Amino acid sequence: MKLCLITTIGLGDFYVVASNPTEAENEIEMLLDKADYGFSGERKVVNIKLLAHELSYFPKDRPSFRERGHELIIVKHNP
Repeated sequence: MKLCLITTIGLGDFYVVASNPTEAENEIEMLLDKADYGFSGERKVVNIKLLAHELSYFPKDRPSFRERGHELIIVKHNP
């Protein structure tokens, strides 16, 4: 899995976890369309940046990522 930063034309940035950048783009567009979030023209993806790759040695129920010596570790929150 990959951690991507998706930038839309008018709705800002979204962090998306997907197998590849194309899947990340497709997923965010589908979610924004399904939610009817903002205007349709604002949902267009204008930039995709690959931020990090998933670490294989952490449990799969909380994906963790590493890039250039920085790690993002998702910790479960139990309210």
